[in-house]
Amino acid sequence: MRKITRREGIILAGIGALGITGIFAVTAKPEKITFQEARENPELRQEYLEQFKHLFDKPYVSEVVYEETQPENTKIGARVGGYNLGEMGNREAYKVEVYPFAFKGEPIKTEADFLSTLVDHEIEGHARIFYYGLKEMPESAFRGTNGRYHGAQIDAYEAFACQNQFMSPRIRSCSKEYGFGVLSQFHEYYSNLLSASKNFPFENPAAFEKAQTFFFKTTMLTARINGKEMILNKDGHLHWLVNNEGKRVHMPESLCEKYGR
Repeated sequence: MRKITRREGIILAGIGALGITGIFAVTAKPEKITFQEARENPELRQEYLEQFKHLFDKPYVSEVVYEETQPENTKIGARVGGYNLGEMGNREAYKVEVYPFAFKGEPIKTEADFLSTLVDHEIEGHARIFYYGLKEMPESAFRGTNGRYHGAQIDAYEAFACQNQFMSPRIRSCSKEYGFGVLSQFHEYYSNLLSASKNFPFENPAAFEKAQTFFFKTTMLTARINGKEMILNKDGHLHWLVNNEGKRVHMPESLCEKYGR
């Protein structure tokens, strides 16, 4: 006899007039696997992901899979695989992998936190721009005359993915701790981008500075993170952005000239 799962209802019917007793299994509406259930039972995690297929049905996503093995020495919940430098805008679909850390409870506490990481950061923040490209901040902005790419490119596209999370309405449903963590990460990535070495032989220095100013918002002039100002004014000019370690970072000259006074 087929095993009855928790996704089926059981009807016991006795047809006395005919002298026949039957046991019938009637398929019921599938119960949704909750985020908490997926956290507690790894065997449910792939099925849990499949509940959100409508969010993954994009030309830039080939599949979304749960990987049981966490990449060594990492604390990442998900990532887009297969992207290589110089391939942005190649119109190839990417595989998105979800790892055990996404279900550990820190910093991802709720389903909204989980979907913000997977959909808003990895799929819409990374896979989409790897597929279509990003004209406002192209890969060529980070390329050197030697053909190599500046490491700040990673910070730039991570900052973009964090920004995308905040632009999504979903962020309002995320836990307070998670939302603050995304803001803190954005601050760190943007600080790294601004402090990138100018000694690198950029193929197009002007394009790189444009990439540096891409994320600047006037709200940063008054914003505070961890009780510290993001922008410090010196003699009426914008000279610094304080990174997460409290160090001061030079602002691009174009921003100083535009917003300094």
